[in-house]
Amino acid sequence: RPHAGRAVTAPAVVVSDVEATDVVVVGSGAAGMAAALGATDARVTLLTADRVAADSASAHASGGLAAAVAATDSPAAHAADTLAVGAHANDRAVVDLLTSAAPGTVDWLDGIGTRFARDATGWVLGREAGHRHDRILHAGADAPGREITRALPAAVSPPPHVTVRDRTPVVALLVDGGHVVGGLA
Repeated sequence: RPHAGRAVTAPAVVVSDVEATDVVVVGSGAAGMAAALGATDARVTLLTADRVAADSASAHASGGLAAAVAATDSPAAHAADTLAVGAHANDRAVVDLLTSAAPGTVDWLDGIGTRFARDATGWVLGREAGHRHDRILHAGADAPGREITRALPAAVSPPPHVTVRDRTPVVALLVDGGHVVGGLA
């Protein structure tokens, strides 16, 4: 944590405008914005080189989002399909983590305003690749990344614990004792 009011010196750089914060998130893709929103017990500063979400890789994600959200599906079945498609060379713990977290992630994204495709019965689910169940959610036609990164900034902007600094590229991380304690932006 930087010390408010003290100058930080790095090779050939003197920074006199120091902002104290609990958490610094670098990047405004889906992961960065989700991290900022999730750190509710901290003062968060989100730094991004461009406008929030404008040029993130997340905004360019296409296709759909796989999650076992149907009553006839399960995270275990999703994991089994993922392992099979990966010829069981995948990291089982990571597959289990991602497939078990996917339904809650979809609910969370839906709750912050992501417009997934729906019909009168609920989610519109498709089947792609090696999935044995319909579990692919679409949003924004075939551009879920654009839709998710549309919803996330709206959710990031209101919380009082998040300060967004767009057009603020991070040029260096400040390390003390092997721990990141700040950044130069």
